[in-house]
Amino acid sequence: MNRAKSGESAVFYRNPRDEYPMLVRAAGCRLWDDRGVELIDLTSGISGAALIGQGNEIVAQAMVDQISRISYAHTTGATTPAQEELALRLAALAPNGVNKVMTSRAATRSDGLGTNESGSGLPAAKSADRP
Repeated sequence: MNRAKSGESAVFYRNPRDEYPMLVRAAGCRLWDDRGVELIDLTSGISGAALIGQGNEIVAQAMVDQISRISYAHTTGATTPAQEELALRLAALAPNGVNKVMTSRAATRSDGLGTNESGSGLPAAKSADRP
């Protein structure tokens, strides 16, 4: 299947009239379709894949290592070593006086909603710390 068309696929595409390239390989910021056409991955505004590059072996191995320990944990009521380590590393990069980090799904969203949801909860969380 060289190209994916709405009538030939079970995928519900954004535009059913369009023809979509069949991506079969990726490395760094480059993608290749099944016809051998090389494309540049410019999707960093839509997803985080281009930020780390396609086929990044260091990231892939880190993901395998983490998934073999804990693949998912809802961290609003618990924590993990990975979350604690990330928070310490990010706090070390923050300006003086900033020593707390909130991890959330905001980083995985491109619409800003997750960021707004997290930000709206910060004043309430901070005021709950007060006697």
